[in-house]
Amino acid sequence: MPYKTQLNGLRPLYKDMRSNKRSHEHFQVNYAHRVFDCIFFIDTTPFELLIGLVGAQWGTVVSVEGGFYASMSDSAFYDLCKLLELRPGRETFTSALFLIHIANNSPKHISANPIPPHILVDIDPRKRRQVDEADKIYFKCWMPQGNNQARNFQKTEVLIGKTAADFCRKHNISSCWTDDPDKARPVVMPWE
Repeated sequence: MPYKTQLNGLRPLYKDMRSNKRSHEHFQVNYAHRVFDCIFFIDTTPFELLIGLVGAQWGTVVSVEGGFYASMSDSAFYDLCKLLELRPGRETFTSALFLIHIANNSPKHISANPIPPHILVDIDPRKRRQVDEADKIYFKCWMPQGNNQARNFQKTEVLIGKTAADFCRKHNISSCWTDDPDKARPVVMPWE
């Protein structure tokens, strides 16, 4: 079992996400003159931290367990070392140092707007496989269904979050999506 590192830097973001009912948050962190896209999910058990290197075919999913303990797989770490042209070693570059850097440079508060769903799909290829109508990744609107049966709950949960999907289930609201980025609208929560 790999050594687990405590990522206390994620605690303030986690607390703000919980108090604002946000299930995932997107942020970017610079390391070794490169930009990393990160998404922190708190509606999974354990939590998940997705980290992707912008402009490269590298990404990893890090499980963040109770007490904010996490580790990176050896294969993901060694691939990252090659991309960053860094030598792994206790005195130079370790997966623990990298994860602590990501956590310590995460925001302390959520952003004003939810993650645009197409960004989520771009960073986490697992989402594209789970989304119905896979090409429709741009949010369009919320559609109250009246006497009709609302749908797209799974897509809403995957791309916007469980809290929004549960709200839609309770209030019979469907999420509407498009594959045309020009028709996309900013995501606002259905209760706003």
